[in-house]
Amino acid sequence: MAKADLYKFLLKNDVASRRKCASLIKGGEVTVNNVVVSDPLYKVEPEKDVIRIGKRRIKDDGGINKEYVYYLLNKPVDCLSTVTDTHGRKTVMDLVKDKERIYPVGRLDKDTEGLLILTNNGDLTYRLTHPKFEIDKVYEALIKPVISGRDIGKLKRGVSLEDGPRVSGEARLVKVYKKADEARVEITIHQGIKRQIRRMFSALGYRVLALKRLRLGGLTLGSLKKGEARKLSKKEVDSLKKLVGMKDD
Repeated sequence: MAKADLYKFLLKNDVASRRKCASLIKGGEVTVNNVVVSDPLYKVEPEKDVIRIGKRRIKDDGGINKEYVYYLLNKPVDCLSTVTDTHGRKTVMDLVKDKERIYPVGRLDKDTEGLLILTNNGDLTYRLTHPKFEIDKVYEALIKPVISGRDIGKLKRGVSLEDGPRVSGEARLVKVYKKADEARVEITIHQGIKRQIRRMFSALGYRVLALKRLRLGGLTLGSLKKGEARKLSKKEVDSLKKLVGMKDD
């Protein structure tokens, strides 16, 4: 019997997003054969083990007879990249509705706008968000003051954040607003640390006034307006799968 990491098993069977699956496991809400397991990398045998979240048993259907759906959203600011919010704030689920249970692929901060994918394909979500697949995520940041060429180079070589991680990004100056002492900078990253781009610029002494994701992998927003969403074409989905080494459904 093939073994699998516990959190990958939950992802494959569309329990929740990667972040939420890990949170459920670490929070002691998942049992394997009636024993609480708090390690996301714990090996399970789906055909043999009884895996539950609370009283709900998670069965391995391997995606059989499951209709996968994929949306591209131009997320506006002041909209949360979560499925629900306990404070009743607006989430991306208010903008994208489907009969299937879908969730965001990764997150954009409340104050960040732009391209966001939503799907119910757990395996694709995992691959698009895990750093080891090195998916390009391209953003445009409006920063203050105008960035120097030297600091553009520092972003490429790597910047140490205040809590330890060292991250990097390919950056280029797009436009300078001399009177306002502001600049637009395009930056490409592969990691997905919380508020990474804002923290990278902050580490060099710059303030991000606005931030927008322009591209993920080969996907762009095109003519999609803020707050609008559309289904991805089969060609677009196939392109994403090829990018992360997935076979077709």
